This record gives sequence, structure tokens and C-alpha cells, in this order.
Amino acid sequence: MSLKHLKQKWEWFAERAHGAHARAWLSILSFTESSVFVIPPDPLLIAILLAGSSRWLYYATITTIASVIGAVFGYLIGIFFFDILGEPLIALYGWQSNFLLVQGLFERDAAGIMLLAAFTPIPYKVFVLAAGFLSVNPFVFIVTAIIGRGARYFLIAYATHRFGTYAVDLVRRYSAVATIAAIVIIGVYLARLIW
Repeated sequence: MSLKHLKQKWEWFAERAHGAHARAWLSILSFTESSVFVIPPDPLLIAILLAGSSRWLYYATITTIASVIGAVFGYLIGIFFFDILGEPLIALYGWQSNFLLVQGLFERDAAGIMLLAAFTPIPYKVFVLAAGFLSVNPFVFIVTAIIGRGARYFLIAYATHRFGTYAVDLVRRYSAVATIAAIVIIGVYLARLIW
């Protein structure tokens, strides 16, 4: 992704952060990222807080609640409408092989896998749809969604509130390293489950 494209994406989030409908956009992105779309709410949450809002707890709570509700929606798609909506979504993003892997992992440790998926930058909706399709315990599903999503968004909100643009610069500078580290941690965890 080019620097120009990244700047355009950031400008899109920044425009919505300053608008009257910032909370609505944040809720929509949080909901849909957990169930059907791939646009994460993280950049908008950061942009809202950088726009001068000191209400980081409030916005982290909105993001978490909307994300968990979106996850429940995705879970219900997995249970009741997998053939109609779930399979086409997985095919749209090319995640068929990932879905099969997730199915196998759930048999070993559904709670641990859901918690990792909720917190890390991996495609959460694949795990959400699989959890519904495989009828993962709904209590376990909701608790892991609240803990994982809450930890992620409250950490982002606090870091942005506390360190401002310095935190954003660190994220931009080390996002590739953080993603690789998350993949390695998940890979080690998955390897332990498989073997």
C-alpha cells in the first residue's frame, strides 16, 4: 500500500472523527468489522480521540459494545444463515482454507482461540462465523468477545489518550513488527494445540 493511499485512508477517518456523526460511524464500523466487513474501527477511534476528545473511556466502551453486538450478529449468521450469508462472505474474502483450519482449532480450545481472535488483528469474523456454525457455547463466545474486544479497544483508546500523536507514530512505525509478533504468538499457540 502506497504512502499516498495510506494518507487518503487516514483522511477519510479524520473527516468522520470531526463530524457530527462520529459516534454513529464508530458504532457502524465496530459492528460490521466483527461480522461482515473488513474495515476496522481502530483508526476512527484514534482519530476521534486525537480530535480533542478526552472521553477515551466512553469511546472505547462504544467501540467494544458495538463490536460485541456485531460478533453476536455474526454468530447468529453462522448458526441460522450459514449457507445463505456465511459461505458467500467467506468466499468473498477468500478465507475458505482459514475457515477449515478454525473448525479444527475450535475442537481443541474454542475459548482460547476466540480470545486470541478477538484481541489480535487477524480476521475476527472468520472465527465468529465458525463459532456460530459449530455452535460454540454462546456464554463462552460472548465472554471471550467482551474480554478480547474490550482489551483491544480500551488499550488503543488509553494509549491514544495518554500519548496522543506519539502513540500513533509508534503504531505506524511498528505496525508491521506488531503484526508479525502477533502472528508468531498465534502460530506458537496453534502449534501447541495441534501437536
